[in-house]
This record gives sequence, C-alpha cells and structure tokens, in this order.
Amino acid sequence: MPRPSFRAAPVRVRVPASSANLGPGFDAVGLALALYDDVVVRVADEGLYVDVAGEGADKVPRTGRHLVVRALRAGFDALGGQPRGLEVVCANRIPHARGLGSSAAAIVAGVVAARALALGGEETLDDAAVLGLAAELEGHPDNAAACLLGGLTVAWTDEAGSVGLAGRAGAGQPATGQAATGQATTGQVAAGHAGPADAGQAAGHATPGQVPPGSSAPGQAGAGQAAPGQVPAGSSAPGQAGAGQARPGQAAAGHAAPGQVPPGSSAPGQAGAGQSGRAGPAGAGPPGRAGVGQGDGPGPAGPGRAGQGGVGQSGVGQPGARQPGAGRAGPEAGPGRWARAVRLEPSPSLCPVIFVPVSTGSTTRARKLLPEAVTHADAARNAGRAALLVHALTSPDAGPALLLAATEDRLHQQYRAPAMPRSAALVDALRRAGVPAVVSGAGPAVLAFATHGIDLSGYAPRGWTTEPVTVDLAGAAVLPLAG
Repeated sequence: MPRPSFRAAPVRVRVPASSANLGPGFDAVGLALALYDDVVVRVADEGLYVDVAGEGADKVPRTGRHLVVRALRAGFDALGGQPRGLEVVCANRIPHARGLGSSAAAIVAGVVAARALALGGEETLDDAAVLGLAAELEGHPDNAAACLLGGLTVAWTDEAGSVGLAGRAGAGQPATGQAATGQATTGQVAAGHAGPADAGQAAGHATPGQVPPGSSAPGQAGAGQAAPGQVPAGSSAPGQAGAGQARPGQAAAGHAAPGQVPPGSSAPGQAGAGQSGRAGPAGAGPPGRAGVGQGDGPGPAGPGRAGQGGVGQSGVGQPGARQPGAGRAGPEAGPGRWARAVRLEPSPSLCPVIFVPVSTGSTTRARKLLPEAVTHADAARNAGRAALLVHALTSPDAGPALLLAATEDRLHQQYRAPAMPRSAALVDALRRAGVPAVVSGAGPAVLAFATHGIDLSGYAPRGWTTEPVTVDLAGAAVLPLAG
C-alpha cells in the first residue's frame, strides 16, 4: 500500500453518544443518541498537540495515550502511513464512564478523522473497515456500530473469513440470509479482530462463544451475542441468535455455543433479531483471543485479518439510511473474529430520556459481576424479549406497554444491581410506573422511553441530571469547521 497524502486543511468530525444493551439486547443492540462530541484534527509539520474542553478535560491525557489520538494512529496505519505531526482539539459533551458510549465515540471520531484527512481515504477505509478498526480498539462492536451508523443497530462478531454486508458470506461462500422488516441496511459489516469481550477486559479471557479449532457449534446465542457458532474449514454451523445459551439446560452469560459439533459436520440454526431468514455458512477460522486492558478504558486487542471474497449489498429500507459498503475489516494479520452490524430505522415515536449520576462506573468491574451461567428459563425468556425489542423499537405503532415488555432483561442487570443500587432502584421505580427503562450499557446512567409530553425528571434521584434527547440518525459525520 502506498504511503497516503494528507489534506492541509483541518477536518471536523461529530460523533453521537450511544446506549447499548437496551435491556435484553446484551452486547448487541445499540441506539445512537443526539448528544455529541466534536473533534477537529489538522496534520502538522511535526509533534503532537492535544487540547480538550468539556467532559473529562481535567482527567484525560494530552499525550499519545489520548483515546482519540490512539484511534487516529490506528486509522493512519490502516491507510498506509503516519503524518509528521498532529493537532487535535476535542469538545466533549458525552459524559465519561456512565454507559453512554464515550469511549466508542472517541475511537470512531479518531478513525473517521484519519480517513477524512487522507486523500482517497474513503476508498481505502470504508465503513466496514472503520467498524472493524473501532471494534478492535474498543473490544466490542455494539456502541461503535451505533456511533458510526446512527439509528438503531444490532452488532455481533463472527469468525474471520466473512466480510461485507448481510446476505453475503466471505471467501466466495453464498449466504441466504434475508433482511428483517424495517431494516434500513441489509448489510452485515465485517470488522477486524474484536479483541476482548468488553473494553478493558483482562488478558487471557476468551471472547464469548469460542469453539476450539476443528469444531463447530450451532450456538443459541444471547441477544447481542457476537458469535452464533464458530466454524472450522470445511464445516458450517449457522447459529441461533437470541437466548445466550451455552449448553442445553443452562446458558453461559454472553456465550454463544451450546455444544461442539464433530469436525466435518454442520449444525443448522435460525437467524435471530434483525434477520428473518436462515443464516448462510460462515467463513472458517479459529476463535479470537481477548486483548489486554486496564481500568475502564478499552484495552488493546490483537490485529484482525482482512476479509476474503464477499461482495456486500447496498441495503434497502428507509430513505436516507446509512448503507455501509463491503470492504476489508482491519489490517491483514493472523486469525481473528469479525464484528458485523445491521442498521435499523428506529421508530420516530421514540422519546429517549437519560438519567445521569455524578458517580462513574467501570465496564470491566460491571462485567465481572456477571455469572458464568444462567438458567435455561432465563435465557429463553431473554431470547423472546430481545426479538420483541427489535420490533418495538422499529414499529411506529408499538406503544409503551409493548416497549415495557420488550426491555425486560434476565441476563445482566439484576447481577450488576449491587454495584449500582441507585440505578437499579430508579429502573425499578420507572418500570413500576409503566415507563420502559433500562441501565444504559454497563451503567450507571439509566435510559428511559417517555410518552410524548410526559416529564420524567421527578423520578431522578438527588444529584442526578435528567436530559430528554432525540435519536441520532446520521451517525459519525464530517462537518464544516464553522457551525
């Protein structure tokens, strides 16, 4: 790849906040929110200058360790080379460490800015590759997908070897998957090695749903599961999305494979939330390993492998929906897992309200509270709610009662409640009043869906802020410097 040439003029990128999980859609469903960070980047003659205003200005580093700078560097590497110097100015409005996707926003902003600064960057690093790189840095694709694409997204990870959009498998293998009703983009966006199951997860932890090389698994994966079945070369095992079961009778939270299928055999499954047809054969490749992370930020992950074959479709559905094209997903490297996402058009009747505490949370600590297994009954119930969630969030006539049922969760919120008792109490109070409410991401912020004209601020605990927001439909955007 030739070394890129860079624009002399600065670029400005705006990225939205996001709320992941939305109850039962654990590690998969994300909603972009109209609360934005702005990043302005200019290629300089030498050195690095970083300035930060707003959220986190007194805490984040102003060095190469800044998350936007790290994402810029990763983006430039994917584009073929680094500029001599950088000037980076961040205006942050997304609260940090609250479960509103601030780290995903920083990462997506950095990668998109790198692409915008490189001449011909859009041809070299398309949206599929941006999602791959963002998921590699973040460790999971749910927030990154919503931030990049806008609207409502369903993200998952799959074996290396598939790239492009929904309905197309990698390495020349056709897929028969059909897009679900209301789906604005039929594409499954392939991504690079997704690294740890969550930002900052400790080294040595495997990505959920790993299957040993040489085996395949018909995963009954939880709503938001990354890998519904990992397939060795010569085998295929389309998985069932939804419940999060790991074994018959008992499901491992966040695990995708209920059993191992002997080499050379295949296990059919059903497509889950966001898809209406049967999944096609997946590409071959061994499972990815988790990366190393520290604290609440994203840990570095291993490199991904570029996709093979698989020409993506351009998406159909709502006018104006972002339709990412097929493309490579991360740098050419060793075996890995691939992040994918579909974008759905959210119902215009959604009225999100976020409740934000002063206290912060840790995604890593929150994830460590999850059990190794849940009951089959809880997994099955969550599968139904996750499927219902996609319908309720995309159907204009879905009322509060349906959304209340659709946001019920049995996989993660009850186990994390001891670490955020005020968040759990707020969710319970809102739901008892008939208001659909969930912990936003790993918390401690809470997301509720209000009926038009209803003020929910009276439910907020002392010291919390209440902010009605709209759904962001545009995703990450390169904007003019003024305005």
